[in-house]
Amino acid sequence: MPTRPYGDGTWEIPQKGDENEWVRTNPDGLTDLSSTMNADHDEYYVPTVKLLRQTRRALLGTKKPGGFFIEMAAYQAFDSGAVSGNDQAEYYVSALREVSKIIENFVTYGIAVTDPTLPGHTIHIRATDDELDTARTRFKDAATSAEAALAEEDAGKAALAFRKLLGKNGDGDTVFPMPPGFNEDGSKKASAISPGARVVPAGKRTFG
Repeated sequence: MPTRPYGDGTWEIPQKGDENEWVRTNPDGLTDLSSTMNADHDEYYVPTVKLLRQTRRALLGTKKPGGFFIEMAAYQAFDSGAVSGNDQAEYYVSALREVSKIIENFVTYGIAVTDPTLPGHTIHIRATDDELDTARTRFKDAATSAEAALAEEDAGKAALAFRKLLGKNGDGDTVFPMPPGFNEDGSKKASAISPGARVVPAGKRTFG
């Protein structure tokens, strides 16, 4: 995609579908902010953002809003202090819930998502009312499903739920692997059945 310098260290890129409309962007600033946020959250921020962008792909496909909007919503959620966790599973589920709230506020109440790299600027997206309503509904439902999966005591069932949320990557490969000892349908392999109490919900363990 062509870019042009804006003059203050930031850049402009043409809006998709309208090369006469240019949008300011600050990729270097975003890299710095992401690195700092990642360090502040024990290296969970960056992988959580990747999981959220992949969730958007699974839920919306080529429809808007795109991945950048979701990433900025995620940054806003983390920056607010509302996202937390003790492991990757908890961070993902917590962030997904908060991002779903931000999307709800954006669609229903018109509360803009800020651009942390450009003070005073907000994120603009080209999306139809139907696309926005779909995003609102699917992310809200996804957050509920993720919370249930996190609490699920059966690791196979939890993995199936997370698989549905994360879908397939651009190469058509399933993103979320089944945990060791489980078949692709979520059932336990015969050799994996053993006694013993679980110390954490299975939904966490499926993240490795």
